[in-house]
Amino acid sequence: MEIKNTRFICDVIDDIRMADKTKNYSYLEGLLHEANVYTRKMEDGLDLNKRLVEKIFNLCIDFEQDQSDTEQKVKNALELTAKIKRIIQKRYTFPIDENGKVSRFTL
Repeated sequence: MEIKNTRFICDVIDDIRMADKTKNYSYLEGLLHEANVYTRKMEDGLDLNKRLVEKIFNLCIDFEQDQSDTEQKVKNALELTAKIKRIIQKRYTFPIDENGKVSRFTL
């Protein structure tokens, strides 16, 4: 069974204000402890969110770097293919038929 807490730091601060207004400080130490617990939980949540945002940001940077590396590899492969094609065209004759395709390969 899960117990849900419906009390927030604002409620604790309101109770501290009420204690000051009524000049009843008998439970002030407990309220301060409760406020400390809630603020620590909030800080932990903020720290977790900060770490998650940093991790997502770093993943985005890594993805961009991988993408640029991949783009460079594709560019290099296309350049190499063009060089090979030029070398082959210089060494060999490719008869082209009326459709613009290589009809046969001759040495």
